[in-house]
Amino acid sequence: MSFIGIEFDNDAVDEIAVVHSTWMSPHKKHVWWPPYKSSKTLNKALSCGEEPDENTWVAYAVKRKFFECDALEKSLKKLQRCETTSDVQTTDTEQDKKRQRKHRRISSSSADEDDEVVSSIKRPPRISHCVTTPTTRSPLRVLSVQSIASRSTVSCSPSPSVTSVAAVEQPDRETSNIDDNLHVSIKQLYKLVALVKRQNEQLSKQNDEILHILKNKPSQLDSTNLHHQPELPVNFPIENLEEVDLIEEYLTQETNLSALSSYMSTIGGRDITSKTNTILRYVFTNGIAVRYSFLGSRGNKKAFSTLKLCKAIIAAVLVSLPNTLEIDVNNCIKVWLKHAPQRLALEAKRNV
Repeated sequence: MSFIGIEFDNDAVDEIAVVHSTWMSPHKKHVWWPPYKSSKTLNKALSCGEEPDENTWVAYAVKRKFFECDALEKSLKKLQRCETTSDVQTTDTEQDKKRQRKHRRISSSSADEDDEVVSSIKRPPRISHCVTTPTTRSPLRVLSVQSIASRSTVSCSPSPSVTSVAAVEQPDRETSNIDDNLHVSIKQLYKLVALVKRQNEQLSKQNDEILHILKNKPSQLDSTNLHHQPELPVNFPIENLEEVDLIEEYLTQETNLSALSSYMSTIGGRDITSKTNTILRYVFTNGIAVRYSFLGSRGNKKAFSTLKLCKAIIAAVLVSLPNTLEIDVNNCIKVWLKHAPQRLALEAKRNV
C-alpha cells in the first residue's frame, strides 16, 4: 500500500492532493477521484485504499508526481511542505546550505591571442514556476473535497526555458487523455444502447399484441357479456405463481385474452391511475405483486411486462379511457408494483 502526492493538470489553478496508488491509471497520467462530499468519507476511502468505481468516480489528468510514501501520515506532512515550498525532495536545512556557484570558465591561449576557447558547465533546465507578485509567493493549494466542484483562479505559466519542451509533450498528454476518456464513454454507451434496445423490443412486441386485441375485439365479443367475468381457470386475485402460470396458459388463446380485457375495462376508475390500480388489485394480491417488477431487471424479480395478463390490463385501460397513452399506463403499473412491499407490510400490521 502506497500513497502518492500529485498535482492536477489544470491551467487555471494549481491543486495538489494525496491519492492512493490504486487510484492512478496504468500510465500514471490520470487519477480516479471519489464523489464523496465529506472530508471524513474521503479520508476513510484514502486510508483503506477503496477500489475506484468507473461509473461514479471522475477521472482527472495528472500534471506531475511529487512523491510516493508507504504511510498516509507521512504523505500528508510532505503535502503540507509541498504546499508552501513546492519541493518535497529537500529539507529546510538543506536549502539553507545551498549556495549559488558561478559558472567555471576554462580558457586556453596560443600564440594568436584572438583564438580563445571558452567552455562552461551547462545550466540544468528550469522547472515550471507560478506567476507571483514581486513581494509575495503563490504557494500550491492542497486539493479538498469542495475544490473539486469549484476551482479558484491561480494562474500558472511555464518557464521560458522549457516552453519548447512543454509544446512537444502537450500533444502526447492530450492524446492519452482522449484515449482514456473514450474508453470509459464507449463502454458506458454500449451498456445504455443494449438496455434501450432490449426495452424497445419488449414494448414493440407488446404494442403489436395489444393492437391486435383491440382490432379483433368487436367481431369476437358479444356486448351483453361485457359485465360478466369469463370463466377462468383461477380465482382473482391471484395468490401464487402456479396460478399465474395457469392464467397465462389460458390467455394464449386470443378469444380468452380479448374477453378478459373487455371485462376488466368495466372495472371502475375515474382516471388512468385509479383505473389501473383498481384492475391490478382485482388481479393480484400484494403477496404475489412483490415478486414482480415491470421489467424484472432488479432484485431477482420476474418481469411483469412479458405477461399476457399485463397486455390484457393495458388494453382494458386503453378501451375504457380512449385518450390514454400506453406509456402512461406502463408508468402506473411500475409505481403500483414498486409500492407492493409497503402495502404488504401495512397489511401484515392490520392482521396482527
